Amino acid sequence: MSASKKLRELQILKEEEKVMMNIASKLSRHLNSLKVEELAILSQIRSQHMPVKCEDLKDDEVQEYSHEDLQLAVNTALEGHEEEQEEEEEEDEEEEEQLQAMGKEHAIQKEYDDLSAFMNEIEQSNP
Repeated sequence: MSASKKLRELQILKEEEKVMMNIASKLSRHLNSLKVEELAILSQIRSQHMPVKCEDLKDDEVQEYSHEDLQLAVNTALEGHEEEQEEEEEEDEEEEEQLQAMGKEHAIQKEYDDLSAFMNEIEQSNP
């Protein structure tokens, strides 16, 4: 395998790694957003004096909030979630463009390899 081909494959792998890291980052942000929303909703339920069973919360994590604080937390969480969704949509579009570009690069590389193989056959068949 030629050095240029190895270098090209390395570049492709690095691009794929960037895409995967971007996806991992998005998933992490989305998980954090969902955790914030869950806590805001649980707090709002508690403020309305409804019993909540949640084994995941420790006693020191349970706090009393005023209705205004809870409403602010819910609104903030929802606004943050909407902003994250917009960011994710933009990043998804960028990823799609990157994947399309990578697909084109793979196709170009395959065409180049096919053409090189064809030229080698021609050179070998002509003395």
